[in-house]
Amino acid sequence: MGDVTRGLYNKFYVRRTDGRSRKGQRHYHCQYFVLDLDHDEFALIALRAYARACREKYALLAVDLLSEIGRRESEKLPDQKGR
Repeated sequence: MGDVTRGLYNKFYVRRTDGRSRKGQRHYHCQYFVLDLDHDEFALIALRAYARACREKYALLAVDLLSEIGRRESEKLPDQKGR
C-alpha cells in the first residue's frame, strides 16, 4: 500500500466479463472495490470477513474464498520438510 495520503478514489477501471457493465446495462454505474491479494497486507483479512458475511447466502463462494485464503497463508509458512 503505497499511497497513505489518499482515501477512497478511482484507481482501477473494472469491467464485467458478462457484459453487464456496458452502457445501458444493470451494472453500468456500479462502483467496485478491488483487493490486491498479492501485495495488500489487509486484503486477506477483508476477504475472510466477506466470506463469513456471505456464507449463508453464497456458501460455495465462501468456501472458495476461504480455500484461497488458506492456500495463500500456507504458501507463506516456512518449509517444514526435514523436521
